Amino acid sequence: MDDLLSILIDAFKREYGEDEKINDGDIVVFELNDCTVILSLEDAKLKTEVIGDKPIRVNYTTGYFE
Repeated sequence: MDDLLSILIDAFKREYGEDEKINDGDIVVFELNDCTVILSLEDAKLKTEVIGDKPIRVNYTTGYFE
């Protein structure tokens, strides 16, 4: 699991920058070749959830983040 976490953190830093950190309340979703991983930080504790399925893609825009 430590190797996976290192790979995910490296991917996060490539996407958002070397100085960016996961903050309390953040949720980050990673799509891997064979699963989906959800990282979140709650009360300074990193939670990792590995799901054996891929996200279901829905072609719809909610407008929440525009």
